[in-house]
Amino acid sequence: MKIGFATDTNMIKLNDKDLNSDVDFLKNTRFYIDYIESLERLDIKTQLVYIMPSIIVEELYNQKLSVFNKRYESFQNNYNEICFGLSGILPKNIYKKELNIQKAKKRNFLVVKPLITADEFEKVMNDALNKVPPFNKEFYGKKSDAGFKDYMIWRTLVNNKFEDFDKIYFFTGDKVFYENKEMLEKQFNKKHKKVKVSIVYINPESSDKIKESLEMIIDDYNLPETDVVKLYDYEMNLNNIKTIDIKLKKDMRFLTVTNRMVKIEEIEFSKFEMNDIVINEVYKQSNDYCVKIGFDTLKYITDKSVEEKEKVDLIGTIILTYKKNGMNYEIKQCDMENITFEFSKDNLENLVNYFEFSSELKESLTDLKKFIIINDIEIYKKNLENTLKYFNYYIDKSDIKKSWLKKYKDKKNENENNDESESKKV
Repeated sequence: MKIGFATDTNMIKLNDKDLNSDVDFLKNTRFYIDYIESLERLDIKTQLVYIMPSIIVEELYNQKLSVFNKRYESFQNNYNEICFGLSGILPKNIYKKELNIQKAKKRNFLVVKPLITADEFEKVMNDALNKVPPFNKEFYGKKSDAGFKDYMIWRTLVNNKFEDFDKIYFFTGDKVFYENKEMLEKQFNKKHKKVKVSIVYINPESSDKIKESLEMIIDDYNLPETDVVKLYDYEMNLNNIKTIDIKLKKDMRFLTVTNRMVKIEEIEFSKFEMNDIVINEVYKQSNDYCVKIGFDTLKYITDKSVEEKEKVDLIGTIILTYKKNGMNYEIKQCDMENITFEFSKDNLENLVNYFEFSSELKESLTDLKKFIIINDIEIYKKNLENTLKYFNYYIDKSDIKKSWLKKYKDKKNENENNDESESKKV
């Protein structure tokens, strides 16, 4: 028996944090692939195939590239504004080359391309003009031809050859497919008379959406729920995280916007919630099973009183090692790695606003440099030299230095005059 399944982009797209990091743009396909490969190691007759319309690969690729290009453009604009005080050439944007390496990587799924004949192209145009689903987006309060990508995903599945498959699932987070399920399934069956098809809607906001889709196939065909699937369980892992007691191996300090150096005393794992974690990987190591879980949180205690808005996101990875005991899994070991801080755009803007009228600008930047080095923040280390060069040239230009000092003095005088006026009123 041969079972196939496909997912739309909503099922496997990256969240905002991953879009802005260096993770693989197809990261969220890993769980499906891990399960398929674990099945292949077992002696079972059912074959499971992940069908990937090429347009989805291109869409995820372009989402990642677009986000990076916008950030690079912003960086370029900032550079151009102050290039008169800098030496050296602006670094080139080579991210497309990196994404092409990711795209070329061999993966355990079947890539299918749209088969566009002259007749098919004419059908696309007619369906778009007549708002035939999935062009019809009236369930989202609109009815337009905006569903071109969704249409191409669906037509790619309809037009490709799946004669040797017994059934194909299409998991989607877009209601337009599910609301027109009957009509679309008939359309598929007209072309593939011997292949069953099932369109399944899964809430794209669900943290367990990938596992939910896979478990449906497992239940329908009585496939083994491998250890990979069982351990890809957010609730179980979150409950285990809440009980762990791991001490930081090194001092973690950060500089608040009010120029106070603060030390983290303890991470409050017991207060972690579902939105603090993301399961990155489940894998076997010798006779044990490891669950690699990323976290991004403000739930920590500091040595000085700090308001939440002054805190910096603490990010890192928890590795839970499980020992299998019969049908149960017991925590054998728990480790943390890559613990660091994440500066958000707001954090940096607050620092810039603080620096603008600070007479201790250079000292603050020195503290920031020490903080970056002490806490081993790789992403900032890479840009530290250019960043300091930027500020040093900016500050050391005599006219500019006077301008900064003038701004500071003017602001100070303005505050003093306001205080004096208030005193006279009293």
